[in-house]
Amino acid sequence: MKRKLIALAAALCLLLSGCSPITLSVEDLMRPPQLSESQRQVHDALMSALGTSGSNVSLRYPRSGSNRSAFTFFDLDGDGQQEAMVFYTLADAQDDFYINVMEQGEQGWYSVYDIPGVGSGVESVEFAPVTDADGRDIIIGWAAEENSIGQLSVLRYQDNKLSSLYQSRYTKYTTADLNQDGLLELLTVTMSNSGGKPFASLITRREGKLDAVSNLPLNLNMTSFSRLYAGWINPFETGLVVDGYEGQTFTSELLLIKNEMLSLPFAEESPFYTDVARRQGVVYSRDVDGDDILELPIQKPAPGKTGLYYTDYCQVNGEQELELVETAYVSDSEGYIFYLPEQWRDRVTVSRSKTGEVVFGLYDAETGMQGRDLLRIRVYSEKDYQDKFDTERYQKIGRRGNFLYYVNVVEGEELSITQGQVKELFEII
Repeated sequence: MKRKLIALAAALCLLLSGCSPITLSVEDLMRPPQLSESQRQVHDALMSALGTSGSNVSLRYPRSGSNRSAFTFFDLDGDGQQEAMVFYTLADAQDDFYINVMEQGEQGWYSVYDIPGVGSGVESVEFAPVTDADGRDIIIGWAAEENSIGQLSVLRYQDNKLSSLYQSRYTKYTTADLNQDGLLELLTVTMSNSGGKPFASLITRREGKLDAVSNLPLNLNMTSFSRLYAGWINPFETGLVVDGYEGQTFTSELLLIKNEMLSLPFAEESPFYTDVARRQGVVYSRDVDGDDILELPIQKPAPGKTGLYYTDYCQVNGEQELELVETAYVSDSEGYIFYLPEQWRDRVTVSRSKTGEVVFGLYDAETGMQGRDLLRIRVYSEKDYQDKFDTERYQKIGRRGNFLYYVNVVEGEELSITQGQVKELFEII
């Protein structure tokens, strides 16, 4: 299906990209990191610049994003040679972060510029075309230990120094080229520190500098943010979708973006906030058909009294009406989505067996009961015991880490589908 081809293309793009920063992710390792030769040279040059043996210096690692190394190599000034950015703290000031920029000369690496950070931790580091298409703007999310509000900085390295282009409070951010001009806009959501509702901000270029050109409180009093999406909401409008929690309930907020202004298309009392925004379990908004337009999830009980839910993924059209794109069974805990064939809608229900399998079967509307099986999905841990009889009946369909996904397709029944169709409709998330 188209969505799988796009995902594969995106993966290949990441693998083949020749301009990606060189990083080493060691934050989650249980043993001390082993530095590469380039990193060791940068480390030694930093210790020399600080006048220390290193016993009072702690390297610090970004917690999220694609650049999770204390040493990040990137051509910051466009001279064709990579500089090194190093994040560190000193023993006598553990709450103060520093960024050191180093360049490489004939005699090796040397420190060029050292500047304090603005938070108590580094959440993420990204290089992006925010003010110039060259992609050398540095976006740093500074984390805060005591609350959910950090600092977002956009920096530029020019004339051997880092200059601040923009700085503001934030909780989570994303980027998107909303006006198709080759430059990215920044969109943030920020918790209120005064007990009010969270708010969203659109940050873009105005009169030659970055500025928050639109700020808008959310309708939902969200208590945490899980994922942001900025881009096309329908073929004619762009927007921001915020997935996260309102207390214990997983929910979503939709904002539209037009003429550099944020707006909330649905009133607080709208059915949107009962039928769409709030749902059972963790189900994210996503582009389910690979057309670069986001679909919003609406959950509904599967036919009968199975206790499980189907998800209708819908587009919001220009009239703020919801149009069905796909129906799926989503298992966030087990990490997969199964998209229902169109002929299964309203005719096939889903339940869980005593052994934990997800079972799709014909639904008898007269009795309200689940009938003959059509498909069973089983998830094994690699360490689990696997009965030989089961593995003969079940065919492996995918793998994620230590988890193995198997399906048992029942053929010869009304509405039966093939193994090949199941493979097309199954997606690991």
